[in-house]
Amino acid sequence: MKHHHFNTATLLSLAGLSVRALNVCARLGCKTVGDLADIFRLKGAYAVMATPNCGKKTLEELLTVAGASMADAPALEWKAEHRPKARKRIAIVDHHPVTREGLAQWIRNEPDLEVCCKAATAEQGLDAAAAMKPDLLLTDISMPGKDGLAFIKDLHATQPKLPVLVISMHEESVYAERAIRAGARGYVMKHEGDNKVVQAIRRLLDGGIYLSDALSSRILEHFFRYPNGSSPFIAKPFKSPDTLHAAPTSFAVAGDAV
Repeated sequence: MKHHHFNTATLLSLAGLSVRALNVCARLGCKTVGDLADIFRLKGAYAVMATPNCGKKTLEELLTVAGASMADAPALEWKAEHRPKARKRIAIVDHHPVTREGLAQWIRNEPDLEVCCKAATAEQGLDAAAAMKPDLLLTDISMPGKDGLAFIKDLHATQPKLPVLVISMHEESVYAERAIRAGARGYVMKHEGDNKVVQAIRRLLDGGIYLSDALSSRILEHFFRYPNGSSPFIAKPFKSPDTLHAAPTSFAVAGDAV
């Protein structure tokens, strides 16, 4: 790779770089044009290309500033495995605007996640999920009109492979099992904070199920109570969260009252 000699005291900010290119330089720890040239010389173009938000246009810009060009690096091939991974797209369905924005901000703080759509009702959520094809959907149990459990059932019927994570203020011991039976793959209480929510999102994106340790243990206990194949997740009618005051406090299983 050919290089021009630059004064290492020349700041990158004076080299006419775009904001995106400057951000890539910051991630690489480059403060001068000389630093950037050294990155290409010592680590090669792949190291720069693997930096988040470094697309082909940005790489060409940095190569030019560093005194190189695409022609000077014939081994550079744009293969999919060398490109930064696309961000996972998250849909949010919650009728509280403050909650929607709070969840969105937690997701935006993660470099590999992004919010693709937000909705306030079940009907809007179904339309948004169908149009935007998210990788995962967050929803609450309580919503105006169709409640969250019915929404999850409808969503599971139309998009059975879409992971759904419930983020709710309602007690997990009362509604988590019902949400799972409806088609959700995880349940987190709203008060648990951003770390738990992000942890749950990643678990579902990896193909897993997320419940609290206490509820997971309780589920296992029920499976041991029904060794002949009876499952605690046998579909049965469930009450709306609007009747929370009348909901049982026990974990509903086959043969238990609902």
